[in-house]
Parts: sequence; C-alpha cells; structure tokens
Amino acid sequence: PMCVTFAEASLSKTTIYAGEHKLAGGNIFHSLAYQMRAQNLISDHDRGASGSSQGNAMILPVPAREHFTSENIINTEGCPNFLTDIGTAAKLYSESFIQRASGAMRGTLGGSLEFEMFRSGIYQIVIAKDSSFFERALLDVDEDKRPELNREILSAYSSRWYQDWFMTLWCFSTRDAVDATPALMLYEPLDPTRLFLPGLDCHTGEVPDLSAYVERDHTLAVSCLEMQGGNSVHYTEISIPGAVKRLLPDRVMGFLLPEGSITPNCDFWYDISAMRSPDLVLPSMIVPS
Repeated sequence: PMCVTFAEASLSKTTIYAGEHKLAGGNIFHSLAYQMRAQNLISDHDRGASGSSQGNAMILPVPAREHFTSENIINTEGCPNFLTDIGTAAKLYSESFIQRASGAMRGTLGGSLEFEMFRSGIYQIVIAKDSSFFERALLDVDEDKRPELNREILSAYSSRWYQDWFMTLWCFSTRDAVDATPALMLYEPLDPTRLFLPGLDCHTGEVPDLSAYVERDHTLAVSCLEMQGGNSVHYTEISIPGAVKRLLPDRVMGFLLPEGSITPNCDFWYDISAMRSPDLVLPSMIVPS
C-alpha cells in the first residue's frame, strides 16, 4: 500500500508512473499515473455524526506550479491496462539489475475558482489548492462516496508537509476490492529537475506517522526525455485514446518493492539528470517536512 485515506481502507498492488514531457510551446511538464486495488472498510458503526457518511477518500498531493484543474486529469477508462504494461516493463528492468547485481462541477466565490469536482471511474475527484474549501466541496460528492472530512490529515498536508501544492481527494465507496482504472495527471512542476511519486502511507484514517516504517506492495516506473537506459514497454491495449497515448513512454526505468517490503514512511523522488545515464538509478526516499 502507498497512500493516505480519510478512513479505514484496504489498498494493495499499487503501481505508480512518473514521466517528463516537452509539449507544444517547449514547456516541461510532468505526468503522474497511479493505480491500485481499493476497498472501503468503513462500517455502518463508523459513520460520522450525521449518520449518513459512508464514503472514503484518498488524498494525493500534486506539486503543480500554478494551474491544475480537471483538464489536467486525463480520462483513462478506455485503456485500463496501460499502467499494468508500464509496471511489467519496470519490473523486468528492476529484476534485470537484481540478476546482474466526466463533466466538472465548479464552486466559486467572488468569481474565482476555489475547488473543482468531477467523476472518473470509481472515483469522484475534488481538487483545491486551499484545503479550507474541501468542506464545501464535499457537499457535492454523492452520499455513498462522501467521506467524513478529516481535518487533521488535511492540516498536516496543506499546512506542514506540502505547502503551496494542489490537493486532490479521490472519493470512493467500493465495498469489495476492485482494481481501479489508472489515474493519469499532467502538470507543470514546481521542481522540473525531479520526478515526484507519492509514497506516504496510512490507511486507518489517522495522520501518517513520519517516523514509522511501513509495508510496501508496489512498483515504481519512471521515464524522461533523452533517457538512455530502461526497458521497452509493450502495450496490450488494442486502441489507446490520443490524450493518453501522447503521454505514454516507450521505455521505463523501474524499482520493485514486492509485498512485505519495509521502507521509511516517505515519498519517492527521481533525479532526472541521473536518469539520462544508462546506469541503474534508484529513487531518493524523502520524508516530507
């Protein structure tokens, strides 16, 4: 598992991909793709004071520079397997080194965009840069997906660990474990020299313990412009929509943490200049501060 939820959940088989892109106009953008098996474990006994909140939410911080809306999250429902294919290539890359060594709803006050809510796969997603707007935004989330607002987690994320980042809430209600369609985001990064892969973990509804060691079950995959090494990706989808296809890498580097692996409770960062070497590149494990 590798994420933080507002209430108890079971999360497993996580794959994360981050890439570097140069789009029209020459600006550098980063992509972030995320997929896992999700199950909401909040019970009727655990409902909020209103008695009606049954949903849950995963929080993902995004280090976007200025602009991040629903347009930055690409619909992947027509190609649910692309991240599995990327993960397969990343695993082969990692193992080789071991062997050798929907429409958006916007809420506004005073004419300015404060939050955005829209649907994608099993999720209803809420985006805001100021976390104080999440309480209002969650009123627009379907009742079965609406989580009880976790102010302690929001405060830790927005006030201490990820200041000036955009926050996204991925609200879900699946009672049975399901493989969610991949989340795919594109953004202009605050730091264009490093790729960010979120790794902070706690899915009990508590604030993550930054001094803890946590169990992992995931695959990291990365790519960059002018990358020399890596392993080829063989995509199994018959047809991939253009908005997704333009962001998919031909080759990836990877880092495998199989089920039962233990690491610090941290995020993962890849130095892009190091990735342009044909040598094995490992991520830096950095605890947010």
